[in-house]
Amino acid sequence: MFILCIMIWEKVAKSSQTDSIGKGGSLGDKKGAERKRKKNAATPEASMKLMIHFSKLLYAIFFITLLGCQSSPDFETLRKEILDLHKKTIEAHWNKDVGFFIKDISEDYMSVGSGELRNPTKEEITSQFSNYLNNTTFTEYRDLREPIINFSNDGSIAWSVVQVKVAGKRIMNDRSERDFDDTWAWITLYRREGDKWIRLGEVSNRK
Repeated sequence: MFILCIMIWEKVAKSSQTDSIGKGGSLGDKKGAERKRKKNAATPEASMKLMIHFSKLLYAIFFITLLGCQSSPDFETLRKEILDLHKKTIEAHWNKDVGFFIKDISEDYMSVGSGELRNPTKEEITSQFSNYLNNTTFTEYRDLREPIINFSNDGSIAWSVVQVKVAGKRIMNDRSERDFDDTWAWITLYRREGDKWIRLGEVSNRK
């Protein structure tokens, strides 16, 4: 496109410099043509205006081309990032890493489950997972199927749908132990902020 514009510019420039005198012809014709050439010759002001208009055209084409060349999100890389966050969630259960569950969460984080909508604070989340993890011994915590991960068109929003098998022993309030073998499923919603993903909320249920 830029080459085409340059060709047009060269053609306009040449047309402003060439006269209409052809080969041969009478002396009177040549003098008339010379007067016509001088009359039609571009003045410095006209040449400057022409260059300004052409510069504007070049800038417009440059920005249009730049916008057209912007690449779409690398969804394969983004998918790996979300999958990695899911794997870290499972690892945090095994490692009893309470801090992981309040890392990079939204200020208005929402938890949905058991027919309730909650906006727990970081302190409440910390207390919940401390009690849960410190009184639980896992014998199994794994995916039952490959997580389903999708994105908005611009890659700024992501969500994952997972199903996991969770088994082990839990110490109850009366200090007795209870075996459990459950299937859990949940959806996590993320928003991209800079170079990291922020958890906006989760919807979970147990089979």
